[in-house]
Amino acid sequence: MPVYAADGNTAARELDYYASLTVAGVPIVSYGGVTGNAPDGVSYDLQTNTLTLKDYKVTSEDTVLNSSGMGDDFKIRLEGVNVLTVDNGKNNTVTAVSVDSASIGGSGSLTIDMSETAGGDGIMYDDFMTIRDCELNITGDFAYSPFFYGITKDTNTGAGNLTVENAEV
Repeated sequence: MPVYAADGNTAARELDYYASLTVAGVPIVSYGGVTGNAPDGVSYDLQTNTLTLKDYKVTSEDTVLNSSGMGDDFKIRLEGVNVLTVDNGKNNTVTAVSVDSASIGGSGSLTIDMSETAGGDGIMYDDFMTIRDCELNITGDFAYSPFFYGITKDTNTGAGNLTVENAEV
């Protein structure tokens, strides 16, 4: 399904029909199409396949950022101070950020606070994850749950790599 940029650029970028991207429960990409919706502090550029978080702060009981089928060139750009807090009263395990593949970078920082969960993953990826030129902090309550992982690869998928370049993790 061809999707065109908002500026009228007719150079179509096609996303997989099943591509999806949600942030804090707001669908940004659904069935391969850009919805035009995004929380304040969040934007998505189809032409560069980049999700930008700019001074974005949110508290959620469930997964904050979830993407599937966005392609190997999917990027998450950080600007300013971004904080994703998952607080479900330590009732269950959860993954804060779940992606197939992504590159995270930018001039900003990202803090993922999972200290009020029963464990889970700060970031889980299926294929590859690159963290470049940014600051990334993931915290959890290790005393409460031995089932907490900062960054992990989904063990149900094939081989994948985690690359960290010029970043503080």
